[in-house]
Amino acid sequence: MNKTYSYKVLKDFLDGDLEQIKDITETFIISTPDILNELKASLDSKNWDQLSKDAHKLKSSVKLYEISDVVEEILFIEKKATELKDFKLLEEKYKFISERLNKVIDQLQKDVDDWDLISKEI
Repeated sequence: MNKTYSYKVLKDFLDGDLEQIKDITETFIISTPDILNELKASLDSKNWDQLSKDAHKLKSSVKLYEISDVVEEILFIEKKATELKDFKLLEEKYKFISERLNKVIDQLQKDVDDWDLISKEI
């Protein structure tokens, strides 16, 4: 399976410290579903300001793994949620983000589970 993310930015940022990369990856796996739930709750309640803030919270960690198509959608929500207030469009963006990140989380979990092998490829 082709990976839809990269460890390059994280590796450069952490000077190649593989244990720190693993720790941050485990944190991403654990925390991202909660942030996605917050994003969904803000969307469902049409709390546009909070939706923008939740998107901002998610943006930096997604950038670390170079998931560029998701970053673009997060940036859209962050910048446009308060001015557009278009529930249907924002819901489509959320759905894309959620589906993609859940796939990435599954892939990252497999990496963590087989870290000794994967870390040699990073």
